[in-house]
Amino acid sequence: MPGAPIERELAAGEVHAYQVTLAAGQYLRVVVDQRGLNVVVTVVGPDGQPLGQRSTPEGYHGLAPVSVIAEASGPYRLEVRLLEVWTAPGRYEIRIEEWREAQPPDRSRATAEQTLAEAVHLQSIQLATEARRRALIKYEEGLRLFRALGDRRGEAVTLYGLGSCSRWTDEMQKALDFLTQALA
Repeated sequence: MPGAPIERELAAGEVHAYQVTLAAGQYLRVVVDQRGLNVVVTVVGPDGQPLGQRSTPEGYHGLAPVSVIAEASGPYRLEVRLLEVWTAPGRYEIRIEEWREAQPPDRSRATAEQTLAEAVHLQSIQLATEARRRALIKYEEGLRLFRALGDRRGEAVTLYGLGSCSRWTDEMQKALDFLTQALA
């Protein structure tokens, strides 16, 4: 996977796996350009256990960043699949943005991305109002983390998620406020 970006077609039911061998303490940042697909990326550690999933509230467009800090040396696997089984096949691009020794802000970035992914999961998979309220809490937590990092893109994506989720909980003025902030 190191080197040039990889562009592939993905269909429902398929899983594309990419393996990268990391040393303990290394930081890897991969970005998936969804190009009209709504993808979820699962990170699997050297022990074969999932370390988390990443998706974005932007749905079918935008970038899905994945940050990993290796706790143990070994092969790490990134699995790309479609979030919805009814989606038509399409193309995506995956590329490595950074691969180096971890630095202090990297853990915060990985936590912010995982928090955003948890909020997206709560909002989209569980339709109950209580789950959406928990999603709002996760989005707000992610917003604080992205703001502390000075990550304007992460902040805008999280504000979009807050606006979308607020709309689903019938808090229209809050939704409008969050969406307006996302555009600023």
